Amino acid sequence: MNHINFKRNFVIGIIAGVFYFFVALIANYSHGLSKSVDAAIIHGALCFAATFTSSSIMEFFFNCFEDLLAKYLGSIICSGACTLSVMSGVHYLNGTPNILGTVLSSALLSIPYYMLFPLKLIDEYEKSIDRLAYRSDENKSIEWKVRKLSRPYHIRDFLKVLSLNLLGHKKKKTVNIEILPKSFFLNNGLTQTRVGFLGDLMPMYSKEWLVCDELKERISSLDYLVCNFEGLLTRDSSVLLGQYHNENILESLKSLLPASQIILSVANNHSADSGYQSFLENIDILESHGFLVIGSKEKPSIELNGHINLVASTQWSNQHHGYLSFFENSENHLKENYVNILYPHWNNELELYPRPEQEELASRLLDDWDAIIGHHTHIPGPITKYIKNNVGKLVAYSLGDSTTALPRPMYRHGMFVEIDTGVSSVLKGRWEFTKLVTYKNQIELTINQKSFEEHELS
Repeated sequence: MNHINFKRNFVIGIIAGVFYFFVALIANYSHGLSKSVDAAIIHGALCFAATFTSSSIMEFFFNCFEDLLAKYLGSIICSGACTLSVMSGVHYLNGTPNILGTVLSSALLSIPYYMLFPLKLIDEYEKSIDRLAYRSDENKSIEWKVRKLSRPYHIRDFLKVLSLNLLGHKKKKTVNIEILPKSFFLNNGLTQTRVGFLGDLMPMYSKEWLVCDELKERISSLDYLVCNFEGLLTRDSSVLLGQYHNENILESLKSLLPASQIILSVANNHSADSGYQSFLENIDILESHGFLVIGSKEKPSIELNGHINLVASTQWSNQHHGYLSFFENSENHLKENYVNILYPHWNNELELYPRPEQEELASRLLDDWDAIIGHHTHIPGPITKYIKNNVGKLVAYSLGDSTTALPRPMYRHGMFVEIDTGVSSVLKGRWEFTKLVTYKNQIELTINQKSFEEHELS
């Protein structure tokens, strides 16, 4: 955005002028009608001029910075300082009896406007640019810049996530989805490989992660276990909201299955929190323990037992870079004559049901994929099936969280899904809700016997 919208700013100025006319009238009423009306006229005119000017100045300074946080703060601070200085000076020359009360009351009432108008500018700015250009920029394939305060979403979805963190997850049913029974059948065939999936592995910090005996037994029967490894093992305290693991989580995982049977995806929005070198170090550490690591641009997928093609990708990233396997490139990694399973970091945080456009996307993807096992939303989502050309296809929209030290209950629910695959399709499977339970310095992953309907209302 390289222009200033003077017409919009003029209309906003008129509204502000009328509103603050009455503010000044009330602030100076005790000094007599004549002086209060005089002050109100002056102040209304000043607030019109100040709002029109400050809005234009905000846009000017917004366009002067590159980083969005600098755009936001710079537009507020610079325009606010200019406006307060001019307003105080004019009232001084006019002889307004209560300059501090007149200016301060208006300044306090203006705070929401000064906070929200730059967000509107960010919204307009992000609609005018390609926010995902960094993913395909061959000249900047490593990274553009590690941002100290980062977010994966457009500003509107970012604010929505903040509100859901404060108010609780969104339960509204936006699409009509049939939930599969906990034991489900899709296609006829002879089982070749059994693969299990857990929810996001979020940092446990100093806590020890345990798994209940019943779930351990289920996992021990798997040929492979797949998890989304969200975050890094090397810490960078300068990056706000970065996610960093304790290496103890790796030992806990190896107590479930040999590391050579555990596939960890790094295709998520936190794997790039600290930049390219930290990303490479993270993969090196995981592979040195024997884990199978996928989700990078160089290694987006893995073949299992000669008939499964598991592809990891992410719709989101907190940093601008080109070294992850991105969602829009997933179909480039399909393989003929394989059971193609897409393992995406997708959908929207803390929303129980997918949005209609995401449900439509899942249906389209299953024209080519045999199953989609999703993650990222931090709460378990619906698990359902689609019939494509007389073949049953599976979608688990999100598996929630399987590890986290966050205390809020909504972050402590997840899903365990296991599927039996034949040579050309997913045959059948089972799923269960999981719940994290705290015992002092230990957090145990347990099976939660609730149905989906009961979970939705909990």
